[in-house]
Order: sequence, then structure tokens, then C-alpha cells
Amino acid sequence: MVAALKALYDSSIGKNNEQGADRAVEFLKHLIDSGNMVAAHLKLVPDIVFPFTRNAVTYCFRKKNEPQIGMDLALAAMRLLVDPNEGIVSSLHSALFAVCLRVNNVEAALPYIYRNVTALVNENPTTTSEPASESVSHVRKQRGVSAPTPTYFESKYMVLYLYYGALLLMRRNELRRAISLLESAILVPGTATSVAQLDALKK
Repeated sequence: MVAALKALYDSSIGKNNEQGADRAVEFLKHLIDSGNMVAAHLKLVPDIVFPFTRNAVTYCFRKKNEPQIGMDLALAAMRLLVDPNEGIVSSLHSALFAVCLRVNNVEAALPYIYRNVTALVNENPTTTSEPASESVSHVRKQRGVSAPTPTYFESKYMVLYLYYGALLLMRRNELRRAISLLESAILVPGTATSVAQLDALKK
């Protein structure tokens, strides 16, 4: 169901069909709010559910100028998909933080600003692995050593998680934690320095 909604959303955005995108976002929000979605099933397709929900939240507060709806959707999805005690970061975190900054609701985001990040959500479909890595993995399996699946997570979402998280903490006057996040944001590797990293450096 989520895959079909993501396909509807993606095709609607590609064709500049706002009505189709609206329907996909509304239906996603309805499914999450109704409690008919099983978190364990959704976590099997992180490459679909996290990017789609992130894009839907961003669509609500940027394109539709309805940040409150975006925040409600982000929080409902986070409650369903994320355990704050695990310290696992997804790209949805950055969208939640952005919308919380927009509506000036720091408290809603606080449980998801982790003191220790333990892992990143793998937001890459498993079908897109390179042949070279497949052969290495195959050799390792033959030798009885299982190679861990590499995690795919765009560095810009980690930078935004750290940067927006720092801005939220600044609003609570938790400057020591905010500075720590800004320092981490500067050090995130990428192909090019982002605007958020430059701003983090200035702060």
C-alpha cells in the first residue's frame, strides 16, 4: 500500500499534478492516524517509507504552506516507526526538525535529538547493489564470514539532522549540546560542503 502511494506521489510530483500529490499525502496521513499500519511491516521497506514520509512532510510545509499538518504527519510517523531510545537516525528526522522550527514547537522534536546516535536507517533498496560488492559478499559467505549489508544514507540528511537539532537546542538555551551538534555537522563527509555546514561553521 505504501509503495503504491509513493508511486502515486512521485508520478504526481513529476507531472506537476498537485491534486494527485495531495491525495497521496492525505491518504498516507489517514493510514497512519487510523492505526491500520503495522510498524514491523513498514520497517521491512525503509527505502520506501522513510523517503516518502519525509517528502510528504516537506511537501506540506513548503509547497502547501501547511506546516502544522506536516508536523502532525511527521510526529505520527515517528511514533509509529521510531523508538527514541534506540538512537537510530532516519531522513525523516530532518524533516520533523525543519517543520518544528517553522512552527516554533521545540518540545515535539526533543525526544528525537539523541545524545548518542547508534545507527542510520538504510534507505537504499537492496536490489541496487553493485556486482563487485556482490562478488565480495559471495566470497565471504563461502568462507563462512557474513559481511554486513552496507547502509545507504545521504549525508545531507545527517547534516540537516545535526544542524536543525542544534537550532532547536539553541531555542531551549542548551548551548553546550547545540555546539556539539554543530561541530559534528561540520565534520560530516560529503562530495561538497553544504550551506548548512557553512552556517554551522559560522555559528
